[in-house]
Amino acid sequence: MHNGYNERLNRTYREDVLDAYFFDSLEQLRISSDKWLDNFNSKHPHRSMKGLTPNQKRTLLKNSAMKNEELTIEINNRV
Repeated sequence: MHNGYNERLNRTYREDVLDAYFFDSLEQLRISSDKWLDNFNSKHPHRSMKGLTPNQKRTLLKNSAMKNEELTIEINNRV
């Protein structure tokens, strides 16, 4: 299934950046790519993440992992 996600990302990047602009230098391409990636990760909700942005999903997973770790420590301290 990862290949499908990669292909989707490649297609979206190509349509939004590579096919949309003409670049005079690699630096212009890098700047546009950085802006696109920031937007893609922080402002663009994804259906596969139930409407969350990748940054929001990452934060939720990190918080969940921290809570699980705290619970594990608490349980271990009781034993």
